Amino acid sequence: MNGLLLGTWRGEAEAGTVMQALGVQCHIDLEGLGPLHLAALVLGDVQGERIAALGEEFSYVDVLGVMRKIDPERKLSEKAPSVAAAVAATVERGRYKELLVRMGKEEPAGLEESIQKVVVSSSP
Repeated sequence: MNGLLLGTWRGEAEAGTVMQALGVQCHIDLEGLGPLHLAALVLGDVQGERIAALGEEFSYVDVLGVMRKIDPERKLSEKAPSVAAAVAATVERGRYKELLVRMGKEEPAGLEESIQKVVVSSSP
């Protein structure tokens, strides 16, 4: 997904096309996955447990909105279709957040924070 975010940030039409085709997705904080994997290895009460490390739902429209907040002058896609569909599944995120806290991370990064890290780190 980071490659698609960077492509969108750079104005590459193909990245926007792919992001639109993906529809609504669930954000995953990659920096939160490391502590979660460690929790599975070292915490006895997590053995054999499946933890859904999913964050908020987002679409291409949301990504463009965040990018416009980061740099209002940046040339991005002029118009993106609205996305009416939503992710059909409901995921309990409490255990994921609890384990992150136990492993020393306050909370998973949100979509806006994650996009900002990707695009700012790639800017000259």
